[in-house]
Amino acid sequence: MKKALLLSILGVFLCSGQASADIYTLSPTEDAYVFGTTTYNAINLSSGGRGYVSLLKFDVSSLAAALPAGQTITAATLNLYRTGYTPVFGNAGTTVYYAQDGWSETSSSGVPASIISGATTAIGSLPTGGPANAWATYDLLSLLQGYMLTDGTLSVVIHPTGSLYGNQDVFASSEYTVNTALRPYLSVTTTAPVPIPAAAWLLGTGLLGLVGVRRRMRM
Repeated sequence: MKKALLLSILGVFLCSGQASADIYTLSPTEDAYVFGTTTYNAINLSSGGRGYVSLLKFDVSSLAAALPAGQTITAATLNLYRTGYTPVFGNAGTTVYYAQDGWSETSSSGVPASIISGATTAIGSLPTGGPANAWATYDLLSLLQGYMLTDGTLSVVIHPTGSLYGNQDVFASSEYTVNTALRPYLSVTTTAPVPIPAAAWLLGTGLLGLVGVRRRMRM
């Protein structure tokens, strides 16, 4: 009997205090591939080849606003669909880096060189010869926790690994029209603990009281 009461008390508190999770799916507000310092809006993003890199920008301000209310980011992934791969020579694949936000896909002056050269915080890599027509997923959890709270915007650069030239990876962009379900997106899971309701506290206290009464009756 005593064991059953204790298990009931534990169940009340565990069931009442479980965390709730919210999943946000964010599309890029801007993305483009870059040749030299010129941006190109196209259905694909490229890395390598003649020296291409690509940029993506996400508005994560809604997440930044949610965190002070008790939300905690527990998972975050960047999802890119690789539509093609051209093996040539040179680079060893594609690496995704955190990038500064001072660029625009429609800027007539192009992308400042410092945006590309200053991208040194690596997120993840896709090796040369990886599967085409497949999703590539990069873990952004530590990146979001470390950078996105500053201004609510997150930019990443898709850059060849090693040499800028040679093997070319191609990914679907936010303008990809062949299949819109293959466009890039950021998936973020936030979790907030659910407070134990007052009724649960009262029930738990009552059960503890019953344990005490039963003990005194035996004495």
